[in-house]
Amino acid sequence: MKRENRPATFGGSGFQYRTSNWSTDLGTLWQDWTVSSDGAPLQEVVLAMPANVYHDIPDVDAALMLERANIETLQQQCQQLAEIYDQLNITVHLCDHPSATPNWIFQRDLYCSTPKGIVLGRPASQQRRGEEVLMLELLAKMRAPIIYSIHQDAFFEGADLLWINANCALIGIGNRSNLAARNQLQMLYPNTDFVPLSLPHHIQHLLGLVNFISPNKVGIWTSQCADSNRKALQQAGLEIIDLVEEQEITKKRAFNWVCLGPNRLLLPEDAPKTIAFLRRQKIEVLTASISEYRSCGGGLGCLTGIVKRG
Repeated sequence: MKRENRPATFGGSGFQYRTSNWSTDLGTLWQDWTVSSDGAPLQEVVLAMPANVYHDIPDVDAALMLERANIETLQQQCQQLAEIYDQLNITVHLCDHPSATPNWIFQRDLYCSTPKGIVLGRPASQQRRGEEVLMLELLAKMRAPIIYSIHQDAFFEGADLLWINANCALIGIGNRSNLAARNQLQMLYPNTDFVPLSLPHHIQHLLGLVNFISPNKVGIWTSQCADSNRKALQQAGLEIIDLVEEQEITKKRAFNWVCLGPNRLLLPEDAPKTIAFLRRQKIEVLTASISEYRSCGGGLGCLTGIVKRG
């Protein structure tokens, strides 16, 4: 039977092919959520409103917390941060979930935005097992373009992946992400060079060792950055700014900033030495209060889910 005489459902002339270009689906069917450079201007973020789960934690250490957080203060700081982003014309998707766990507030760990869409993480700790399911539900409701889910024997948390450009990314290999995750990302992006950086055992994520300041400039925690890692960053064409205020890095999470755009950062408000140092480098610094998030073991970069830069 000739094509023009076949029903459309059997490939007849009435059957219309959709465009094969995935990018045309972004911003129409799906949210246009991509990141090709972690130093590019920040456009959209996801924040998780802290749930009322912190009073009932029997053992804060076993729950991966440092101290028992004050839920009211934690929620206030989340709302204040949402307002800061909103004032900066950064779209905020403020979400909650009835089954939220204590660590679910650290959105950066649960997924990563990439040049083609969202990669869903697979947290390494047993305590966070299942958070990826909660995240999948909410991302789906927000029409996030989820293109891959880390699986099999791989562990992956989004704070271990930083994009230099679409053809080169840094991936931290340590407690939270393993080489199996790198291998899966390499299969997903065969033309991208995923540069592995080995992390010291006491550093949770790559974001705690390397953080972007602009598309071609990063800060590093100097005392914790091995010579091999520094060399890898230099070979990737990145300018390096050395951060040395140990007390503020370890106690105030000063290094765990959010890059708002080229030479524009958001830091904890109570890290004056680090803020002054960065400003001397002609970097604009804005601040926020995150004291209760630190009680939970993370900082600004951990709690901010990055979904779109451009």
